[in-house]
Amino acid sequence: MDKKETIFQCGKELFSSKGFKDTNVADITKMAGIAAGTFYLYYPSKENLFIEIFMQENLKLKEAIHNQVNPDDDPMTVIMQITHLNLKGIAANPILREWYNKDVFQKIEQKFRETDQKANFDFMYEDYYAAIKKWQAEGKMRADIDCEMIMALFTAVINTDTHKEEIGIQYFPQLLEYLFQFVVDGLTNVSGHRE
Repeated sequence: MDKKETIFQCGKELFSSKGFKDTNVADITKMAGIAAGTFYLYYPSKENLFIEIFMQENLKLKEAIHNQVNPDDDPMTVIMQITHLNLKGIAANPILREWYNKDVFQKIEQKFRETDQKANFDFMYEDYYAAIKKWQAEGKMRADIDCEMIMALFTAVINTDTHKEEIGIQYFPQLLEYLFQFVVDGLTNVSGHRE
């Protein structure tokens, strides 16, 4: 295992067991058996290391969800299943749970924006563009709303988590599940809307 991979694995283990806040670079370098200077050859900060680990864990969760969801099911089933599996996956993963730790998320989000990882963090809805178009053609989803707007609605719900503190951290992640349900209810109520 090369040094970068060793740092990555040690960081992952420590962030999982101690949390982001209680893990420092000295802990990581001690476990990895390297000097602090070696750490900084690969990562400018513990935040950058954490983001790389977080992104890998997020990608694993997205792939697992993708393998469990049938995009041919009805829209409410698909979207609520994605939401449920995502929330369950976050709850089971100490790295992903840190996103909802109010003592941590502001610092992580700040660094996250600086690293231009936002595009890689978009949830799975880009994969469901074709499914949305199909649902619209089948009359299962409102066709009077542009597909890009529907995807923007889902993105808006997801981005609600960047305002956790203003809304109230105690409401997350359950608030996201309710918002998804309300949006999907509105989008699938095709009988009351004409094109």
